[in-house]
Amino acid sequence: MIAKTGLLANKNATSNKRAFNWVKAQGPAKWIYESRWIWDGHFVSSSGVSAGMDMAIAVCQGFFGSHLGESIAKIIEYSPYFEATDDPFAKLYKL
Repeated sequence: MIAKTGLLANKNATSNKRAFNWVKAQGPAKWIYESRWIWDGHFVSSSGVSAGMDMAIAVCQGFFGSHLGESIAKIIEYSPYFEATDDPFAKLYKL
């Protein structure tokens, strides 16, 4: 896990809600619970599998524009959460 290397120290990051406390113990970061994905500098993290798909679309949008992310979502027939902070699972698994 990248957190163990110390590379996430002083970086915002997130992870799976059900394993969040365990992940936080793996290494230093500014762990953000309520976020589907976080892009901080060279590092991008997500809070689960579908959130990882949302994160991948966000990265495509970041590099190539929102039109590409929307096109990818339509092609793969996926309804992404386009806002990283729109995280219904954070409320479901509240710490």
